[in-house]
Parts: sequence; structure tokens; C-alpha cells
Amino acid sequence: MWIPLLIPITLAATAVLAASEAAVVGANRRRFSLESRSGHDTGSEEISKRHPVVHSDGTNSSQLHKLIHHHYLTDELVRHPNYPDHLLRIKQPKLCSDKAMAYSGYVDIGNQKNLFFFYIESRSNPLKDPVVLWLNGGPGCSSMTGLFFEHGPCLVSNEGKDLELNPYSWNNKSNIIYLDSPVNVGFSISPKLVNNSRDTAEDVYAFMQIFYYKFSNLAKNNKFNIMGESYAGMYIPNIASVIFHNNKKLQGATCPGLVHIPLVSMAIGNGFVEIVSSMKGQIDYGCGKGLLSRIYNDTTCTELATQLKSCESLVAKCRMNGSEFTTCTSAQDACSKIQNPFFQLKLNPYDVTKTCDLFKDPGSLCYKELSWIPAYLNQTSVRTELGIDAGIKSFEACTRRVQFAFIASDDSVSDTTLLIPELLESGIKLLAYVGERDFLCNYLGNLDWTNGLRWKGQKGYNNAPFRTFKMPNGKLIGETKSFGAMTFLKVKDAGHMVPHDKPAEALEMVNRWLSGAWQL
Repeated sequence: MWIPLLIPITLAATAVLAASEAAVVGANRRRFSLESRSGHDTGSEEISKRHPVVHSDGTNSSQLHKLIHHHYLTDELVRHPNYPDHLLRIKQPKLCSDKAMAYSGYVDIGNQKNLFFFYIESRSNPLKDPVVLWLNGGPGCSSMTGLFFEHGPCLVSNEGKDLELNPYSWNNKSNIIYLDSPVNVGFSISPKLVNNSRDTAEDVYAFMQIFYYKFSNLAKNNKFNIMGESYAGMYIPNIASVIFHNNKKLQGATCPGLVHIPLVSMAIGNGFVEIVSSMKGQIDYGCGKGLLSRIYNDTTCTELATQLKSCESLVAKCRMNGSEFTTCTSAQDACSKIQNPFFQLKLNPYDVTKTCDLFKDPGSLCYKELSWIPAYLNQTSVRTELGIDAGIKSFEACTRRVQFAFIASDDSVSDTTLLIPELLESGIKLLAYVGERDFLCNYLGNLDWTNGLRWKGQKGYNNAPFRTFKMPNGKLIGETKSFGAMTFLKVKDAGHMVPHDKPAEALEMVNRWLSGAWQL
């Protein structure tokens, strides 16, 4: 949920991490790619109408076996025939009263990376409804926040003791995968750190290949969509780009065991996508162009305008010099100073209509329910039901170690918008939706980077008029504009987490989007 630069981090801490943890990350990267394929396709027959059951010896069986793997009790172990060291360990947990089938477990990428996921089938038609991969941001925050606080089938309640059924769950008409990514976030675990969005994307691609090997019918019949919020605005274009280019390599190639991932759209909620646009948006929002008339005085606005020039100049030098450490660290520091005046106001950075001293209660991030999620997930009975690796001592909603590693690698300064034009021009749709009350990743900053995308539809999108977007009963959801593959939506009376603040409206938005009505 946090974004880089959200809670000011000293330059010294960043430098220490750059010298220690970040140096560990780049070595011995494993890629699940067409070039790294080994072995031969052993094939597998589908013995179940819904999902084939493939066990570690490559045989099929309709009976689930209990297997112990890495101190983990699983119902099933799936081994990819072309990648024998890539495994899927899976259970069928019963945690809440939702009648849809649920799966949880790990995808092991070699013996180094173990990615945790929770997959819930659609309440409507899982055989045909679209597939959504959901990612929370941070960097370093678990997608269990999306599952248990925003739009999952059951939401945490009673201070973490219980779950309650969510009538506005996004699995009403879609199959949803909640993935803890990158490794060492949430229940995902690895002895190595991943410190950038591109390597995160490669791991997600590996995850999806193993996932589709198990749930093979989804690759054939169900369209695939990547969705997330906040710093997932950095992850999602990278993941989509990796999928797009690997799909192109698969065309006409003989690659047994690898599947074409049927990617059709991306959706980024209150995204952190490009740092200069984000910082400029914060200044504009605070100086009278946002939801509130004005939260900064003239002197502060003048000082921030000067600081933005420093931020913009250093970011440009960082990108030009290929992430030269000193310049990029200075760029992050210059940009982070733009946020300092806001935190003196004791406003909720995720919803400016509310007050909150983030530093007095950092664990809840201004929402008490967020502290309930670790309380729930650290119960022994829940961990057993989910099949959590014994090596994970306790669940943390957001992991500082991962956040620091990303900061030390200068990931937040990279320009993710460069990846988006070819995706749009290839027909992959993009929805940027933004709650109007958010300060950190606000609608002004998001509108700025979407307007700045250099694609064939740029002029048409920039000139497109805003129009109202309403519920079927006529209630206003917000304002939207679209052109070609690009859609922008500002959501009324919502903050950083639109599905939490406006659950019915968010469900209408996602259902309409996934139905193929790409222009809301």
C-alpha cells in the first residue's frame, strides 16, 4: 500500500542497503523463458473437465495425494515436464463461506524462490469468466491486502478473529489470482532479494506458466487481465511487456509445455507509474488544482515548484546515465522532499478528507483493519489451512527489507511509461482508475502520465472529452475519458483504495471492463 518515498527514508539508510543487500540481488537470476527451456514435453491428458491433476512423477490421477515438501503439507504437487525444478504446491483451503472453489499454495522457481498465491474461482462461470492477476504495491506489500481488505470473497473482521462474506467481491464474475510478489513479500519467501520491477515480471511470467500448466483450460478459454494498485503501476507494465514479448516468440515456435498467455488488458488503480508525474501531481493537488481548494500556502507552493525542477533534472540525468548510483540516489532524495510539507499537516495521505498521523501508528497505515490482516493470517489454524511454509515465522502486510532493496536499486526512478505504447498499439487495453481523494498517487499525476504516453492514439486520447460514468441505477461513479485502447476514470468520493472506499462502484467498474466494454 505504501509507495516509495511515502514514509521518508534517510539517505544513509538507502546507502547502507545499496552496499549490502542490493549487491546480492543481481547474481544468478533464473529466467523462465523460451531460451532456458530444457527437457522434452512428456504431455498430459486432461482427466478432469475443469483442471488436470498432474503429480510429481508426470502421471495423471483423479485422487489427491498428501505430500510433504519443505515442511509443507500439500494436497497436490505439480511439476512442469520441461522445467523439473519448477513446482506448484497446492491446497484447497476452506476459510470462508464463499461457495466458489479456492486454491492456495506456492510456485517454486528452482530451489531459490517460493511465490505464494491464493486463487479463487468465479462465483458465476469459472469455465468462461476472465482471469485476473491482482498485485498490491509497496514495493513490498502483500496482495493479501487486496484479498482480505478490498475485493476478495471474504473480508477480515472482528479485529482479525473472523472473516465476513463480501457481496462486492471481484470474483462475482471473474477468476482471481492474488499473488505475493516479489519474493519475500507476504508469504512468499526466498534466500535472495529481488530489487526491481523487471526481475519481478520475469518471476511472475514463470509463475503464470506453471499456473497454466495446472489450470490448462484457463489458457484456452479465459481472457487474462493484470490488475493492481499503487506501486503495482511499476510492476504491471513490466509484466505485460514480458508476456507480450514471450508470446511473440511463441508464434510459430516449437516450445512444448509453454503456453501463449491470453493477455487482453491491464488496470492500474491509483498508480505510481512515473515519478516526476507523481510528484508534479502532488504539488498541483496541494496548491489548489485538486479536490480540495488549497492545502499549501503561496510560499510553500513556490518552494515546491523549485524543488520539482531539481527532482525532474536529476531524474533525467539518472535515466540518461543508466542508473548511476550517486545521481539516482540524489534524484530520489530530491523528489522525496516534495512530500515533506504534506506530512506536517496530519492528513490521511490516502484520503485527504480525513485526518491521520501516519507516524504515530505506521502499522495500520491510517486504516485499523489493515492491522487485522496479520492478526488473522498469523493464526496457526489459518496458516495450516493455507499451507504456509514453516520457514515463514510471521506474516507482515508490508516488508521494509523489500522496499529498501527497491529504493537502493533506483527502481522508482525508471520510466515505466516507455513500455506502454507498444502494448496499447498491439491492442492490449489499459484502464487507469483513480480515487479523487488520494493525495499520494492522485488523479492529476495519473492524468499527466497517461496524457504523456507517446503512442499513435496520443492526440485522440488527450483531446477526448470527459463524460459521466454511472451505476445502472443512475448513481454517479465518476468521470471517464477513452480513446482506442486507453481509458482513464476518476472515481468520486474514493481514495487510494477504490474497492475499499466504493465497493459497489468498483465492482461495476471491473465487471464492465472485463466484459469487453473497454471504453467505460
